[in-house]
Amino acid sequence: MFITHLVSTVLLYTLTKKITRSKVAAAIAVLFFSISPLAVYFQRRMLLDNLMILWVLLSLNLIYYAKQRLWYFMASAVVFAFAVLTKENAIFFLPVLVLLVGVHSHRQQRGFAVLTWMAITVMVIGAYPIYALLKGELF
Repeated sequence: MFITHLVSTVLLYTLTKKITRSKVAAAIAVLFFSISPLAVYFQRRMLLDNLMILWVLLSLNLIYYAKQRLWYFMASAVVFAFAVLTKENAIFFLPVLVLLVGVHSHRQQRGFAVLTWMAITVMVIGAYPIYALLKGELF
C-alpha cells in the first residue's frame, strides 16, 4: 500500500500542477492528500478504494496530457475500465471523464474521441462478465 500511495501522490502532484500551473498548489494538494486524518487511517489499509483511486488518477493524467492525441484517450479508457473492474464505485467518475475527453480533444475529433473512449471502456468492462460466463461462474 505504501507504493500505491506514493504513485497516487505523484499522479496527484502532476495532475494538480498541470491544471493549476502552480507547484505550490500541487504541493498543498499532495500535503492534504497525505496528512488528512482520513488519509492517514485509510491509506494504510488494504482496501480496493486505494487501488481504484490510483487507476482514476492515472486515467485523469492521461486525459490531461493527451495534447489532442487519440492514443492517450484510448489508454485512459483502458485504465478507467481497470478502475471500474477494481471497484464498481469508479463508475461515478464516468460523466466527468467523458466531459474531460470532450473538452481536451480536438474540435474536429471530439465526437470520435468521446465515442471511442466510451466504446473501449465498455468493451474492457464487458470482457469480465463474458469471461465469467464462459467459465460458468456468472450465476
